[in-house]
Amino acid sequence: MRGLSVSVVLAAALLIGISSAHPATGRVLVVGAEQGSAGFNTRVACCGDQWSSWLGAEEALRGAFVQTPNGRWVPQLVSSATANAKGITYTIKPDAFWYWGGKRVPVTYADFVYTLQQIDNPNNEVVDRSGYANLDPTRFTHSGNRVTFFWKTKECTDVSPCGPYGNWQSIFSSLYPSFALHGAAFDSMWATCICGSDGQPVSDGPYYLASYTPGVG
Repeated sequence: MRGLSVSVVLAAALLIGISSAHPATGRVLVVGAEQGSAGFNTRVACCGDQWSSWLGAEEALRGAFVQTPNGRWVPQLVSSATANAKGITYTIKPDAFWYWGGKRVPVTYADFVYTLQQIDNPNNEVVDRSGYANLDPTRFTHSGNRVTFFWKTKECTDVSPCGPYGNWQSIFSSLYPSFALHGAAFDSMWATCICGSDGQPVSDGPYYLASYTPGVG
């Protein structure tokens, strides 16, 4: 498959695409990729491939925990988290922020709630609901930087089980910016950027993906 050019502008913490016909200048890094991306919402059917993650989603979107190469889960956007027979409680770091078109917006419980409700929505073409399906998207409590979700206790099925999930740290491994996605169609958003409904890039990671041109990068 023909190589693609992907540019990472380090100075501005910005991911953009540039044509391979133009050499790198200044602080632009050009790398080759064996394939492109159909979109960057990697939880839905169109875009769950590894390259969609590598080309932007993995660096632009952070979550409660991140898994290290040796398999250990370490806190990322949370200062603490606990799970028991009733549910999971997260304490969000006070310095956890989204970048949204030049503005800093705190990460809040609403981002966790939006993420769970979108992933559990049966009308969305989500590839894998493991862990999320164990939680009741309608039952949660929050106070300040703390939010608690509860395991489902009824309407249990093989696809939507009840009770605790063993690998609970993998839940909320990336978040969606609830404040920036009003009116966004979950299955088709982020085809050419990771951005809000207003087209402004949004990220809680070290980089943001402002634009992507299929076939170029």
